[in-house]
Amino acid sequence: YQLVAHGLVTGGLFFLVGMLADRTGTREIARLSGLWAVLPLYGSILAFTMFASFGLPALAHFAAEVQIVLGTLGVYRWAAVGMLLGVLVTTAMFLWTLQRVLLGALPVAWTKLPGLTGRELATLLPLVVLIILLGVVPGPLVGIIEGALRSGLLAGLVKGG
Repeated sequence: YQLVAHGLVTGGLFFLVGMLADRTGTREIARLSGLWAVLPLYGSILAFTMFASFGLPALAHFAAEVQIVLGTLGVYRWAAVGMLLGVLVTTAMFLWTLQRVLLGALPVAWTKLPGLTGRELATLLPLVVLIILLGVVPGPLVGIIEGALRSGLLAGLVKGG
């Protein structure tokens, strides 16, 4: 489950960073500021995807992280605590980034940045929908994974398999 959630969320983040780099010519956080003023839809999707990445409830990563923490807690309590600390650090990092990139004063150089294109939206919106669906309704994907585990398809990946 985590692999699917991670692929959707991280793939979206890489795409969003690439889009911004194409528009601005940089990926340096220190050179970016106030972009929500000229790219509100982009900023909303970036914030949503970052929230999904740090495990906001009702989004795909949350469901995956809960499964991992609960599965680890009974066996390796210290590892579960470490994972939770990692979530806190990730959350702080993403909030720090969002504050610097989207808020603050807009540099004159960025006042004419083009908004999202139809192709970009056609790529991003399915990711957003899947991130929400897998967070709200994880059961169908979990069922597919459980079926594969029971059939022995993934037996080599399971401890004792």
